[in-house]
Amino acid sequence: APANSYIGNDAALDAALRNAGLGKSDVFEVDVDLDTDDGTPHYDVEFKNGANEYDYDIDATNGGVLTKDVHVDVDD
Repeated sequence: APANSYIGNDAALDAALRNAGLGKSDVFEVDVDLDTDDGTPHYDVEFKNGANEYDYDIDATNGGVLTKDVHVDVDD
């Protein structure tokens, strides 16, 4: 699919936040990157909420959640 048919960083973030049940004001250290390396274009969406770190792969064409990983940051 051509890059101009992708949903965009904001929509990818919105899809991940919706899945997590969080709003933009609930999260910090937000990072959204388009990744096409493995042949399936997707957005790598990462953010934190409290001690939880969220890592999503969001389909770049339809906004579906491909993978979700949540883990607790225990560095402190």
